[in-house]
Amino acid sequence: MITLNELVGKCATLSLGQKFRCRDLVAAVDWDREDRSLRIKIGSRFFDLVEAGEVEKVKVIGKDSQNARLYMKE
Repeated sequence: MITLNELVGKCATLSLGQKFRCRDLVAAVDWDREDRSLRIKIGSRFFDLVEAGEVEKVKVIGKDSQNARLYMKE
C-alpha cells in the first residue's frame, strides 16, 4: 500500500529542477495495484501538503495532459 509519508520521503531523493507526478515517486506496478480512489485520495493529500508548504522545496507547476498534477523540486 502506498502511503503519503512514502511520497514525501521520496521527494528528498529528487534532483533540483526535476518535474514529477505522484505516480512517478513509486514503482509503476505498485501504483497500478492501488485502487483508483486511493490514488486520488493520496494525490489530493499530497497536493494539500505541498500547498501548505509542508513538503520542503517542492512546488506545484500545473497539470499534465492526463490531468495529473505536476510538481517540481526547487
